[in-house]
Amino acid sequence: TAGVGVAIVHLYEDDCAWKAGLREGDVIVQLDGKAVTTHRQVMEHLEAARGPVLVTYQRQHLPWLSCLVALTQHC
Repeated sequence: TAGVGVAIVHLYEDDCAWKAGLREGDVIVQLDGKAVTTHRQVMEHLEAARGPVLVTYQRQHLPWLSCLVALTQHC
């Protein structure tokens, strides 16, 4: 849906998100089943997470996809 979510602008190939399958241009629409619409919401959720985060996202015009992102220093 247009106007929903937070676009991924830049990732490094050694980022946890990259290793989980996310790519630049993907739009994060939910984290652990909760809708996100701002960068601040994404950051607050990730900072509070105590384990892997279920990321639901949209890539181009495909149906929503999901992946589990492990939040560790060494992915």
